[in-house]
Amino acid sequence: MPSGHLSVLFGRNLDISSEELAQLEQDKALDLLYEYSKNNDILPPETGREQFQCLFNVFRGNFDAEWYYQHPAYSGPITIILAKDQNREGLPDPSLVWEPLLHGPVETLETPGTHLSIVVEPDVADLAALISGCLEKKPNDPSQMETI
Repeated sequence: MPSGHLSVLFGRNLDISSEELAQLEQDKALDLLYEYSKNNDILPPETGREQFQCLFNVFRGNFDAEWYYQHPAYSGPITIILAKDQNREGLPDPSLVWEPLLHGPVETLETPGTHLSIVVEPDVADLAALISGCLEKKPNDPSQMETI
C-alpha cells in the first residue's frame, strides 16, 4: 500500500516508508503502525490493538475497492464530506478525484475532525448532523435519484 494512502489514514506523513513496512511480517507491520498511532496521539487513548486491527481492515478494504473497482459515471448530485482537520498535504483536491465519474453537481462540505476522528465522539455528532441536513435536502422521489 503506498505511503500516501497511509498518510490519509493517519492524518500526517509517516516516518516510515511503505517499502519498509512491506519488508515486515503483517502482524509486525500492524504492531508498528499501532504503536506509531498511539505515540503520536492519532487514535483515542482507549483504542486497543484489536480495535486498531478492525479499523485498519476497513481502511485496507476501502483501499482495495478504490484500486480495483471501476464504476460507471454518475449523473446525479453528490455531496463530498471532508474532514476539516485532515492533513491533505500532497493529496489532490477530492472533487477533482471524483470528477471523471461525476456528471452532475458536486457539493463539498467540511466537518470537524480527521479521517479517523469523525467516526467517534465528539466529531461523529457533527458528521451525523451534517449528513442529516444533506438527507433533508435530497428528493424523496426515488425516480429522481440514481443508485450507485
